[in-house]
Amino acid sequence: MEEQMENYFAQGQEAFQNALDQGVPPGDAAQQAGDIMSQGLMDAGFPPEMIQAGMEAGMQSFQQGIDGNMPPMDAFSQAANMGMDAGSNMFDDQMPDMDEIGMTAFQDAMANGASPAEAADTAVNAITQAGEEFGIPPEMMEAGINAGMAAFNDAMANGDSPEGAFGTALDAGGDAADAFMDQSGFNMDFVDMQAGMEAIEGGPGEMGGMTADMMDAIPPGAMGGMGPDHMANMPPEAMGGMDASMMQMMPPDAMGGMGPQHMEMMPPDAMGGMSPGHMEMMPPDAMGGMGPQHMEMM
Repeated sequence: MEEQMENYFAQGQEAFQNALDQGVPPGDAAQQAGDIMSQGLMDAGFPPEMIQAGMEAGMQSFQQGIDGNMPPMDAFSQAANMGMDAGSNMFDDQMPDMDEIGMTAFQDAMANGASPAEAADTAVNAITQAGEEFGIPPEMMEAGINAGMAAFNDAMANGDSPEGAFGTALDAGGDAADAFMDQSGFNMDFVDMQAGMEAIEGGPGEMGGMTADMMDAIPPGAMGGMGPDHMANMPPEAMGGMDASMMQMMPPDAMGGMGPQHMEMMPPDAMGGMSPGHMEMMPPDAMGGMGPQHMEMM
């Protein structure tokens, strides 16, 4: 089973709920959860200014939610989302133009007689240095560089020009970096998240309106409210928004409502969160929707 990337949004929600369960007042629970999220982001290598901006926006949003009589968990979900968005926006606004840095280094190396592979290595070094100086997390840099170099090699092998191939590499690296941010809990759609959480909390009868976008936006911790009737009433297409962290947080008995179409529509990487308990509770006919890629990701 693959190790899952830390989702700081889900981490904060779990910490907030644990604090409430221990009798901590909502305001103090939000501060504790925010501190845990901030420390996780700092340990990952995100810039301190970004973390501070997110914390300030989040706590302001939480207080506004409480003052507006929102339930504490809803107020915290809104606050965490707002905080992550504020931090992400600052990160995007202040981050150096990595495409320009990379392409300039690539073109200069080619002009000085380097081979395409050597020029690509030079550009990667320039991007890496800029990323380290700014404060891009090492795992994010690694994901972008690995995806970019794989795309560069494929494009060169398919006859693209060196500069065209490196442009393709920059696009692939940027997509991988964006995916890292998404999986870390940034860039969540709050409207879809709220609608999805309300569907789960509203009971099985509300699950008919669940979509893949709503499922994708739901924090993994919210999956704890799923039961077999929720699953049975959920359109199979909604499974397209599920990932491994969500599967991990879903009670095994919820699998009892799964059918072969649910399995067929579930992304293979979601299998990474499946436990023996999930497998035990899954109806035998649901296996009819399982393909080779699902088996590979277990």
